[in-house]
Amino acid sequence: MFINPAHESPYTEATALFIKCLEAGLKTIVFTKARKITELIYKWTVDRAPQFAGKISPYRAGFLPKERREIEQKLFSGDLLGVVSTSALELGVDIGGLDVCILAGYPGSISSAWQRAGRVGREGQESLIAMIAIQDALDQYFMRHPDAFFEKSHEAGVIDPENKNIIKKHLPCAASEIYLKAGDSVYDTEKLRPLIEELVQEGMLNPGKRGGIWFSRSRTPHREVEIRAIGRPFDIVDESGRHIGDLSGTRIFREAFPGAIYLHRGRQYRVSELLIEERKVICKEVDVLYYTQARAKDETEVIEEVEMKIIPPHPHLLNPPIPPLLKGGEGGLLGGRGDYKMKHLEVFRGRLRMKNRVTGYDRKNIFDRTRLSRHDLNMPEYIFDTEGLWLRIDKDTEDDMKALGYDLAGSLHAFEHASIACMPLCALCDKGDIGGLSYPFYPAFKEPAIFIYDGYEGGIGLTKRAFDVMDEWFKTALAVISECPCEEGCPSCIQDPQCGSGNQPLDKEGAKFLLERWGG
Repeated sequence: MFINPAHESPYTEATALFIKCLEAGLKTIVFTKARKITELIYKWTVDRAPQFAGKISPYRAGFLPKERREIEQKLFSGDLLGVVSTSALELGVDIGGLDVCILAGYPGSISSAWQRAGRVGREGQESLIAMIAIQDALDQYFMRHPDAFFEKSHEAGVIDPENKNIIKKHLPCAASEIYLKAGDSVYDTEKLRPLIEELVQEGMLNPGKRGGIWFSRSRTPHREVEIRAIGRPFDIVDESGRHIGDLSGTRIFREAFPGAIYLHRGRQYRVSELLIEERKVICKEVDVLYYTQARAKDETEVIEEVEMKIIPPHPHLLNPPIPPLLKGGEGGLLGGRGDYKMKHLEVFRGRLRMKNRVTGYDRKNIFDRTRLSRHDLNMPEYIFDTEGLWLRIDKDTEDDMKALGYDLAGSLHAFEHASIACMPLCALCDKGDIGGLSYPFYPAFKEPAIFIYDGYEGGIGLTKRAFDVMDEWFKTALAVISECPCEEGCPSCIQDPQCGSGNQPLDKEGAKFLLERWGG
Protein backbone atom coordinates (compact mmCIF):
# COMPACT_ATOMS: atom_id res chain seq x y z
CA MET A 1 0.00 0.00 0.00
CA PHE A 2 1.40 3.40 -1.04
CA ILE A 3 0.39 6.43 1.06
CA ASN A 4 1.26 9.98 0.01
CA PRO A 5 0.00 12.31 2.77
CA ALA A 6 -1.58 15.45 1.39
CA HIS A 7 -1.91 17.44 4.60
CA GLU A 8 -0.44 15.56 7.57
CA SER A 9 3.28 15.15 8.13
CA PRO A 10 4.35 11.70 6.87
CA TYR A 11 5.76 10.96 10.32
CA THR A 12 2.48 11.95 11.96
CA GLU A 13 0.74 9.61 9.48
CA ALA A 14 3.19 6.82 10.31
CA THR A 15 2.63 7.33 14.04
CA ALA A 16 -1.16 7.24 13.63
CA LEU A 17 -1.02 4.05 11.52
CA PHE A 18 1.37 2.46 14.02
CA ILE A 19 -1.07 3.13 16.90
CA LYS A 20 -4.02 1.72 14.90
CA CYS A 21 -2.08 -1.48 14.22
CA LEU A 22 -1.11 -1.81 17.88
CA GLU A 23 -4.73 -1.27 18.96
CA ALA A 24 -5.76 -4.06 16.56
CA GLY A 25 -3.25 -6.39 18.22
CA LEU A 26 -1.05 -6.57 15.12
CA LYS A 27 2.65 -7.09 15.70
CA THR A 28 4.17 -4.15 13.83
CA ILE A 29 7.55 -2.81 12.79
CA VAL A 30 8.09 0.78 11.62
CA PHE A 31 11.23 1.41 9.58
CA THR A 32 12.60 4.95 9.40
CA LYS A 33 15.49 6.50 7.50
CA ALA A 34 17.18 8.26 10.41
CA ARG A 35 17.98 7.75 14.07
CA LYS A 36 16.29 11.00 15.02
CA ILE A 37 13.01 10.03 13.32
CA THR A 38 13.11 6.61 15.00
CA GLU A 39 13.26 8.24 18.40
CA LEU A 40 10.61 10.85 17.57
CA ILE A 41 8.01 8.34 16.29
CA TYR A 42 8.59 6.22 19.38
CA LYS A 43 8.18 9.27 21.65
CA TRP A 44 5.05 10.50 19.84
CA THR A 45 3.49 7.03 20.01
CA VAL A 46 4.05 6.77 23.77
CA ASP A 47 2.77 10.33 24.29
CA ARG A 48 -0.45 9.65 22.32
CA ALA A 49 -1.02 6.05 23.41
CA PRO A 50 0.65 5.66 26.84
CA GLN A 51 -0.93 2.21 27.27
CA PHE A 52 1.73 0.89 24.86
CA ALA A 53 4.70 2.41 26.72
CA GLY A 54 5.99 -0.98 27.84
CA LYS A 55 4.96 -2.81 24.68
CA ILE A 56 7.02 -0.95 22.08
CA SER A 57 10.64 0.14 21.75
CA PRO A 58 12.97 2.06 19.45
CA TYR A 59 15.92 0.18 17.92
CA ARG A 60 18.91 1.60 16.06
CA ALA A 61 22.66 1.64 15.72
CA GLY A 62 24.24 3.50 18.61
CA PHE A 63 22.43 1.44 21.25
CA LEU A 64 24.66 -0.60 23.51
CA PRO A 65 24.94 -4.31 22.53
CA LYS A 66 23.17 -5.34 25.74
CA GLU A 67 20.24 -3.03 24.93
CA ARG A 68 19.94 -4.38 21.39
CA ARG A 69 19.96 -8.03 22.51
CA GLU A 70 17.28 -7.29 25.13
CA ILE A 71 14.98 -5.66 22.56
CA GLU A 72 15.53 -8.48 20.05
CA GLN A 73 14.69 -11.12 22.68
CA LYS A 74 11.51 -9.33 23.78
CA LEU A 75 10.38 -8.90 20.19
CA PHE A 76 11.01 -12.56 19.39
CA SER A 77 9.23 -13.79 22.55
CA GLY A 78 6.21 -11.54 22.00
CA ASP A 79 6.79 -9.32 25.05
CA LEU A 80 6.95 -6.41 22.60
CA LEU A 81 4.05 -5.72 20.26
CA GLY A 82 5.90 -3.19 18.13
CA VAL A 83 9.27 -1.65 17.33
CA VAL A 84 10.47 1.50 15.55
CA SER A 85 13.78 0.89 13.85
CA THR A 86 16.36 2.22 11.44
CA SER A 87 17.99 -0.19 9.00
CA ALA A 88 19.58 -1.90 12.02
CA LEU A 89 16.76 -4.50 12.04
CA GLU A 90 16.70 -4.87 8.27
CA LEU A 91 18.66 -8.12 8.21
CA GLY A 92 20.81 -10.47 10.26
CA VAL A 93 18.51 -10.59 13.31
CA ASP A 94 15.74 -13.13 13.96
CA ILE A 95 12.82 -11.20 15.43
CA GLY A 96 10.05 -13.72 14.84
CA GLY A 97 6.80 -13.32 12.94
CA LEU A 98 5.37 -9.85 12.29
CA ASP A 99 2.03 -8.76 10.83
CA VAL A 100 2.61 -5.21 9.58
CA CYS A 101 5.59 -3.34 8.15
CA ILE A 102 5.35 0.44 7.89
CA LEU A 103 8.04 2.14 5.81
CA ALA A 104 8.23 5.76 6.97
CA GLY A 105 9.83 6.91 3.75
CA TYR A 106 11.29 4.99 0.82
CA PRO A 107 14.30 3.16 2.32
CA GLY A 108 16.67 4.48 -0.34
CA SER A 109 17.03 1.30 -2.40
CA ILE A 110 14.80 -1.37 -3.90
CA SER A 111 16.93 -3.98 -2.14
CA SER A 112 16.30 -2.45 1.27
CA ALA A 113 12.60 -1.95 0.55
CA TRP A 114 12.05 -5.65 -0.18
CA GLN A 115 14.33 -6.73 2.64
CA ARG A 116 12.31 -4.70 5.14
CA ALA A 117 9.00 -5.77 3.63
CA GLY A 118 10.12 -9.39 3.98
CA ARG A 119 10.07 -9.03 7.75
CA VAL A 120 6.31 -9.67 7.75
CA GLY A 121 4.17 -12.64 6.71
CA ARG A 122 6.94 -15.16 7.29
CA GLU A 123 4.61 -17.70 8.87
CA GLY A 124 2.21 -17.75 5.93
CA GLN A 125 -0.33 -15.40 7.48
CA GLU A 126 -1.81 -12.38 5.71
CA SER A 127 0.28 -9.26 6.24
CA LEU A 128 0.34 -5.58 5.37
CA ILE A 129 3.18 -3.48 4.00
CA ALA A 130 2.63 0.28 3.82
CA MET A 131 5.09 2.77 2.37
CA ILE A 132 4.39 6.33 3.49
CA ALA A 133 6.08 8.85 1.21
CA ILE A 134 8.03 11.71 2.72
CA GLN A 135 8.88 14.94 0.93
CA ASP A 136 11.87 13.44 -0.82
CA ALA A 137 12.79 13.19 -4.49
CA LEU A 138 12.75 9.39 -4.78
CA ASP A 139 9.65 8.96 -2.60
CA GLN A 140 7.65 11.26 -4.82
CA TYR A 141 9.13 9.75 -7.98
CA PHE A 142 7.79 6.31 -6.99
CA MET A 143 4.44 7.77 -5.95
CA ARG A 144 4.13 9.10 -9.51
CA HIS A 145 5.60 5.93 -11.04
CA PRO A 146 4.50 2.97 -8.89
CA ASP A 147 5.18 0.57 -11.76
CA ALA A 148 8.82 1.63 -11.72
CA PHE A 149 9.04 0.54 -8.08
CA PHE A 150 7.77 -2.97 -8.81
CA GLU A 151 9.63 -3.37 -12.10
CA LYS A 152 13.01 -2.06 -11.02
CA SER A 153 15.74 -4.61 -10.42
CA HIS A 154 18.00 -4.45 -7.39
CA GLU A 155 20.68 -1.77 -7.41
CA ALA A 156 24.32 -2.55 -8.12
CA GLY A 157 26.23 -3.37 -4.96
CA VAL A 158 29.39 -1.27 -4.94
CA ILE A 159 32.58 -2.17 -3.11
CA ASP A 160 36.13 -0.83 -3.21
CA PRO A 161 38.43 -3.59 -1.91
CA GLU A 162 41.44 -1.28 -2.23
CA ASN A 163 40.18 1.33 0.22
CA LYS A 164 43.10 1.59 2.64
CA ASN A 165 40.91 2.19 5.70
CA ILE A 166 38.82 -0.90 4.97
CA ILE A 167 41.56 -3.33 3.97
CA LYS A 168 43.73 -2.26 6.90
CA LYS A 169 41.00 -3.58 9.21
CA HIS A 170 40.31 -6.59 7.04
CA LEU A 171 43.84 -8.00 6.71
CA PRO A 172 44.32 -8.83 10.44
CA CYS A 173 40.89 -10.52 10.40
CA ALA A 174 41.86 -12.60 7.38
CA ALA A 175 45.27 -13.43 8.88
CA SER A 176 43.62 -14.66 12.08
CA GLU A 177 41.92 -17.40 10.05
CA ILE A 178 44.64 -18.26 7.48
CA TYR A 179 48.04 -16.58 7.61
CA LEU A 180 49.07 -14.23 4.82
CA LYS A 181 52.01 -15.27 2.68
CA ALA A 182 54.08 -14.02 -0.23
CA GLY A 183 52.38 -15.05 -3.45
CA ASP A 184 49.06 -15.40 -1.64
CA SER A 185 46.28 -16.58 -3.98
CA VAL A 186 43.75 -14.11 -2.52
CA TYR A 187 45.75 -11.02 -1.54
CA ASP A 188 48.42 -9.33 -3.61
CA THR A 189 50.90 -9.17 -0.75
CA GLU A 190 53.51 -7.50 -2.94
CA LYS A 191 51.18 -4.61 -3.73
CA LEU A 192 50.00 -4.53 -0.10
CA ARG A 193 53.52 -4.72 1.35
CA PRO A 194 53.61 -1.06 2.58
CA LEU A 195 50.27 -1.58 4.33
CA ILE A 196 51.39 -4.92 5.80
CA GLU A 197 54.56 -3.30 7.15
CA GLU A 198 52.41 -0.54 8.66
CA LEU A 199 50.27 -3.17 10.42
CA VAL A 200 53.43 -4.90 11.69
CA GLN A 201 54.67 -1.58 13.11
CA GLU A 202 51.31 -1.03 14.81
CA GLY A 203 51.36 -4.51 16.31
CA MET A 204 48.38 -5.83 14.39
CA LEU A 205 50.39 -8.39 12.39
CA ASN A 206 53.39 -10.53 13.39
CA PRO A 207 55.90 -11.56 10.70
CA GLY A 208 56.95 -15.21 10.53
CA LYS A 209 60.54 -16.14 11.46
CA ARG A 210 61.43 -17.18 7.92
CA GLY A 211 59.92 -14.09 6.32
CA GLY A 212 57.18 -13.85 3.73
CA ILE A 213 54.50 -14.94 6.22
CA TRP A 214 52.34 -12.82 8.52
CA PHE A 215 50.02 -13.82 11.36
CA SER A 216 47.37 -11.84 13.20
CA ARG A 217 48.60 -10.81 16.64
CA SER A 218 45.07 -11.01 18.04
CA ARG A 219 42.91 -14.12 17.98
CA THR A 220 39.74 -12.03 17.55
CA PRO A 221 40.63 -8.82 15.64
CA HIS A 222 37.07 -8.84 14.26
CA ARG A 223 35.81 -7.41 17.55
CA GLU A 224 37.72 -4.18 16.87
CA VAL A 225 36.09 -3.62 13.47
CA GLU A 226 33.16 -1.19 13.25
CA ILE A 227 30.78 -2.67 10.66
CA ARG A 228 28.59 0.43 10.25
CA ALA A 229 31.26 3.03 9.58
CA ILE A 230 34.97 3.54 8.96
CA GLY A 231 36.94 4.48 12.05
CA ARG A 232 36.64 4.06 15.80
CA PRO A 233 33.38 5.39 17.32
CA PHE A 234 33.01 8.12 19.93
CA ASP A 235 31.50 7.15 23.29
CA ILE A 236 28.43 9.12 24.38
CA VAL A 237 28.12 9.42 28.15
CA ASP A 238 26.03 11.43 30.60
CA GLU A 239 27.48 13.70 33.28
CA SER A 240 27.88 10.78 35.69
CA GLY A 241 29.92 8.85 33.12
CA ARG A 242 27.16 6.34 32.28
CA HIS A 243 27.58 5.02 28.75
CA ILE A 244 24.55 5.94 26.62
CA GLY A 245 25.60 5.05 23.07
CA ASP A 246 28.12 5.81 20.36
CA LEU A 247 28.56 7.69 17.06
CA SER A 248 31.04 7.10 14.27
CA GLY A 249 32.79 8.93 11.45
CA THR A 250 31.82 12.40 10.30
CA ARG A 251 28.42 12.01 12.02
CA ILE A 252 30.06 13.06 15.26
CA PHE A 253 30.67 16.62 14.05
CA ARG A 254 27.18 17.07 12.61
CA GLU A 255 25.19 15.32 15.35
CA ALA A 256 27.18 15.75 18.58
CA PHE A 257 28.41 19.33 18.54
CA PRO A 258 28.05 21.35 21.78
CA GLY A 259 24.39 22.29 22.07
CA ALA A 260 23.14 19.43 19.88
CA ILE A 261 20.09 17.43 20.98
CA TYR A 262 20.85 13.71 20.93
CA LEU A 263 17.96 11.24 21.17
CA HIS A 264 18.27 7.83 22.82
CA ARG A 265 15.37 5.47 23.60
CA GLY A 266 12.86 8.31 23.61
CA ARG A 267 14.97 10.51 25.88
CA GLN A 268 16.56 13.80 24.91
CA TYR A 269 20.14 14.70 25.79
CA ARG A 270 21.85 18.03 25.19
CA VAL A 271 25.55 17.79 24.32
CA SER A 272 27.65 19.88 26.68
CA GLU A 273 31.15 18.82 25.57
CA LEU A 274 32.75 17.14 22.56
CA LEU A 275 36.17 15.79 23.58
CA ILE A 276 37.84 14.90 20.30
CA GLU A 277 41.15 13.61 21.68
CA GLU A 278 39.38 11.34 24.17
CA ARG A 279 36.75 10.40 21.55
CA LYS A 280 34.01 11.15 24.04
CA VAL A 281 30.75 13.13 24.05
CA ILE A 282 29.35 14.38 27.37
CA CYS A 283 25.66 15.23 27.55
CA LYS A 284 22.82 15.95 29.99
CA GLU A 285 19.23 14.69 29.86
CA VAL A 286 16.72 17.43 29.01
CA ASP A 287 13.07 17.77 27.93
CA VAL A 288 12.71 20.32 25.13
CA LEU A 289 10.36 20.87 22.16
CA TYR A 290 13.05 21.38 19.54
CA TYR A 291 15.71 19.47 17.65
CA THR A 292 19.00 20.76 16.26
CA GLN A 293 20.42 20.89 12.73
CA ALA A 294 24.04 21.67 11.96
CA ARG A 295 25.18 24.39 9.57
CA ALA A 296 28.46 23.67 7.82
CA LYS A 297 31.02 25.08 5.45
CA ASP A 298 32.77 22.68 3.11
CA GLU A 299 35.70 23.06 0.74
CA THR A 300 37.35 20.67 -1.70
CA GLU A 301 40.67 20.27 -3.45
CA VAL A 302 41.45 18.04 -6.43
CA ILE A 303 44.33 15.71 -5.58
CA GLU A 304 44.38 13.54 -8.67
CA GLU A 305 42.41 13.23 -11.91
CA VAL A 306 41.89 9.54 -12.80
CA GLU A 307 39.67 9.68 -15.88
CA MET A 308 37.55 12.03 -17.95
CA LYS A 309 34.33 11.56 -19.91
CA ILE A 310 32.88 13.83 -22.59
CA ILE A 311 29.10 14.17 -22.82
CA PRO A 312 27.91 15.84 -26.05
CA PRO A 313 24.97 18.25 -25.87
CA HIS A 314 21.61 16.60 -26.40
CA PRO A 315 20.63 16.78 -30.13
CA HIS A 316 17.21 18.32 -29.48
CA LEU A 317 18.90 21.27 -27.78
CA LEU A 318 21.19 22.23 -30.65
CA ASN A 319 18.44 24.62 -31.79
CA PRO A 320 16.57 25.30 -28.54
CA PRO A 321 13.47 27.47 -28.30
CA ILE A 322 14.32 30.85 -26.83
CA PRO A 323 11.79 32.81 -24.78
CA PRO A 324 10.51 35.86 -26.77
CA LEU A 325 11.95 38.40 -24.36
CA LEU A 326 15.38 36.86 -24.77
CA LYS A 327 15.47 36.86 -28.59
CA GLY A 328 17.10 39.51 -30.69
CA GLY A 329 15.30 42.71 -31.55
CA GLU A 330 13.92 45.44 -29.37
CA GLY A 331 14.31 44.56 -25.71
CA GLY A 332 16.04 41.29 -26.58
CA LEU A 333 19.05 39.94 -24.72
CA LEU A 334 20.33 37.42 -27.26
CA GLY A 335 21.06 38.00 -30.92
CA GLY A 336 19.14 34.85 -31.94
CA ARG A 337 19.73 31.11 -32.12
CA GLY A 338 23.20 31.61 -33.49
CA ASP A 339 24.26 33.15 -30.17
CA TYR A 340 23.05 30.12 -28.20
CA LYS A 341 26.23 28.02 -28.31
CA MET A 342 26.37 24.36 -27.35
CA LYS A 343 29.53 22.59 -26.26
CA HIS A 344 30.20 19.17 -24.78
CA LEU A 345 30.34 18.68 -21.03
CA GLU A 346 33.55 17.40 -19.50
CA VAL A 347 33.07 15.21 -16.42
CA PHE A 348 36.09 14.13 -14.39
CA ARG A 349 36.62 11.45 -11.78
CA GLY A 350 39.46 11.26 -9.29
CA ARG A 351 40.64 11.79 -5.74
CA LEU A 352 39.53 14.76 -3.64
CA ARG A 353 40.51 16.27 -0.33
CA MET A 354 37.48 17.42 1.65
CA LYS A 355 37.55 20.04 4.38
CA ASN A 356 34.41 20.18 6.52
CA ARG A 357 33.70 22.56 9.38
CA VAL A 358 30.47 22.89 11.38
CA THR A 359 29.97 26.64 11.77
CA GLY A 360 26.79 26.64 13.82
CA TYR A 361 23.37 25.10 14.26
CA ASP A 362 19.66 25.90 14.19
CA ARG A 363 17.09 24.96 16.78
CA LYS A 364 13.89 23.80 15.05
CA ASN A 365 10.39 23.13 16.34
CA ILE A 366 9.76 19.38 16.64
CA PHE A 367 6.23 19.63 15.22
CA ASP A 368 6.39 22.05 12.29
CA ARG A 369 10.19 22.21 11.77
CA THR A 370 10.25 26.01 11.80
CA ARG A 371 13.49 27.62 12.96
CA LEU A 372 13.39 28.90 16.51
CA SER A 373 16.92 30.27 16.85
CA ARG A 374 20.36 30.24 15.23
CA HIS A 375 23.67 29.68 17.05
CA ASP A 376 27.31 29.98 15.97
CA LEU A 377 30.05 27.48 16.80
CA ASN A 378 33.82 27.41 16.58
CA MET A 379 34.51 23.79 15.65
CA PRO A 380 37.74 22.22 14.38
CA GLU A 381 38.08 21.42 10.70
CA TYR A 382 37.60 17.79 9.67
CA ILE A 383 39.80 16.80 6.72
CA PHE A 384 39.67 13.55 4.77
CA ASP A 385 40.58 12.23 1.31
CA THR A 386 37.98 10.47 -0.80
CA GLU A 387 36.85 9.67 -4.34
CA GLY A 388 34.56 11.90 -6.34
CA LEU A 389 33.57 13.33 -9.68
CA TRP A 390 33.30 16.89 -10.88
CA LEU A 391 31.68 18.84 -13.72
CA ARG A 392 33.24 21.97 -15.16
CA ILE A 393 30.78 24.50 -16.57
CA ASP A 394 32.12 26.11 -19.74
CA LYS A 395 31.88 29.83 -20.45
CA ASP A 396 29.20 29.47 -23.13
CA THR A 397 26.91 27.54 -20.80
CA GLU A 398 27.49 30.11 -18.06
CA ASP A 399 26.70 32.97 -20.44
CA ASP A 400 23.55 31.26 -21.72
CA MET A 401 22.31 30.71 -18.17
CA LYS A 402 22.82 34.34 -17.25
CA ALA A 403 21.14 35.51 -20.45
CA LEU A 404 18.15 33.28 -19.79
CA GLY A 405 17.81 34.76 -16.31
CA TYR A 406 18.87 31.76 -14.26
CA ASP A 407 20.76 32.20 -11.01
CA LEU A 408 24.10 30.49 -11.59
CA ALA A 409 24.85 29.58 -7.95
CA GLY A 410 21.28 28.44 -7.34
CA SER A 411 21.20 26.34 -10.51
CA LEU A 412 24.43 24.52 -9.70
CA HIS A 413 23.29 23.96 -6.11
CA ALA A 414 19.91 22.55 -7.22
CA PHE A 415 21.62 20.33 -9.82
CA GLU A 416 23.87 19.00 -7.07
CA HIS A 417 20.94 18.20 -4.75
CA ALA A 418 18.81 16.50 -7.42
CA SER A 419 21.72 14.42 -8.68
CA ILE A 420 22.66 13.21 -5.19
CA ALA A 421 19.01 12.40 -4.42
CA CYS A 422 18.89 10.06 -7.43
CA MET A 423 22.18 8.24 -6.84
CA PRO A 424 20.56 5.45 -4.77
CA LEU A 425 18.83 4.33 -7.97
CA CYS A 426 22.24 3.68 -9.52
CA ALA A 427 24.14 2.20 -6.59
CA LEU A 428 23.26 0.45 -3.34
CA CYS A 429 23.59 3.42 -1.00
CA ASP A 430 21.72 6.13 0.87
CA LYS A 431 21.92 9.71 -0.27
CA GLY A 432 23.49 10.41 3.12
CA ASP A 433 26.49 8.39 1.92
CA ILE A 434 27.15 11.06 -0.73
CA GLY A 435 28.34 14.63 -0.37
CA GLY A 436 28.28 17.52 -2.78
CA LEU A 437 29.61 21.03 -3.34
CA SER A 438 28.95 23.61 -6.02
CA TYR A 439 30.98 26.68 -6.88
CA PRO A 440 29.84 29.62 -9.06
CA PHE A 441 33.60 30.16 -9.43
CA TYR A 442 36.11 27.51 -8.47
CA PRO A 443 39.54 29.20 -8.17
CA ALA A 444 41.62 26.24 -9.40
CA PHE A 445 39.53 25.94 -12.59
CA LYS A 446 38.69 29.63 -12.95
CA GLU A 447 35.14 28.61 -13.89
CA PRO A 448 31.99 27.20 -12.22
CA ALA A 449 32.10 23.59 -11.03
CA ILE A 450 30.02 20.93 -9.27
CA PHE A 451 31.63 18.26 -7.06
CA ILE A 452 29.95 15.05 -5.88
CA TYR A 453 31.92 12.73 -3.61
CA ASP A 454 31.83 9.57 -1.49
CA GLY A 455 31.16 10.58 2.11
CA TYR A 456 33.69 8.08 3.47
CA GLU A 457 37.39 8.40 3.97
CA GLY A 458 39.25 6.80 1.07
CA GLY A 459 36.07 6.47 -1.00
CA ILE A 460 34.06 3.29 -1.50
CA GLY A 461 33.27 3.37 -5.22
CA LEU A 462 29.85 5.06 -5.21
CA THR A 463 30.71 8.01 -7.42
CA LYS A 464 32.65 5.70 -9.73
CA ARG A 465 29.44 3.76 -10.29
CA ALA A 466 27.53 7.00 -10.97
CA PHE A 467 30.27 8.06 -13.40
CA ASP A 468 29.82 4.79 -15.31
CA VAL A 469 26.02 5.16 -15.65
CA MET A 470 25.87 8.94 -15.96
CA ASP A 471 23.31 9.01 -18.77
CA GLU A 472 20.75 7.01 -16.77
CA TRP A 473 21.59 8.99 -13.62
CA PHE A 474 21.05 12.43 -15.20
CA LYS A 475 17.83 11.34 -16.94
CA THR A 476 16.34 10.25 -13.61
CA ALA A 477 17.33 13.55 -11.98
CA LEU A 478 15.69 15.43 -14.85
CA ALA A 479 12.47 13.41 -14.42
CA VAL A 480 12.41 14.17 -10.69
CA ILE A 481 12.69 17.93 -11.29
CA SER A 482 10.44 18.12 -14.36
CA GLU A 483 7.57 16.11 -12.87
CA CYS A 484 7.47 17.85 -9.51
CA PRO A 485 4.49 20.26 -9.56
CA CYS A 486 6.12 22.90 -7.34
CA GLU A 487 7.18 26.19 -8.91
CA GLU A 488 10.42 27.11 -7.19
CA GLY A 489 11.68 23.87 -5.65
CA CYS A 490 10.68 21.80 -2.65
CA PRO A 491 11.91 18.78 -0.61
CA SER A 492 10.39 16.51 -3.28
CA CYS A 493 12.82 17.69 -5.94
CA ILE A 494 15.76 20.00 -5.12
CA GLN A 495 15.67 20.79 -1.39
CA ASP A 496 17.71 18.71 1.05
CA PRO A 497 16.77 18.87 4.75
CA GLN A 498 20.41 18.16 5.66
CA CYS A 499 21.83 20.94 3.48
CA GLY A 500 24.59 22.71 5.39
CA SER A 501 23.77 26.03 3.76
CA GLY A 502 20.05 25.91 4.49
CA ASN A 503 19.02 25.26 0.86
CA GLN A 504 20.15 28.72 -0.21
CA PRO A 505 20.36 29.60 -3.05
CA LEU A 506 18.38 27.20 -5.28
CA ASP A 507 17.09 27.67 -8.84
CA LYS A 508 14.89 24.79 -10.02
CA GLU A 509 14.51 25.96 -13.61
CA GLY A 510 18.24 26.56 -13.94
CA ALA A 511 19.00 23.01 -12.77
CA LYS A 512 16.41 21.68 -15.22
CA PHE A 513 18.11 23.65 -18.00
CA LEU A 514 21.47 22.04 -17.20
CA LEU A 515 20.03 18.52 -17.00
CA GLU A 516 18.16 18.98 -20.28
CA ARG A 517 21.31 20.33 -21.88
CA TRP A 518 23.44 17.33 -20.91
CA GLY A 519 21.11 14.52 -19.88
CA GLY A 520 17.79 15.14 -21.58
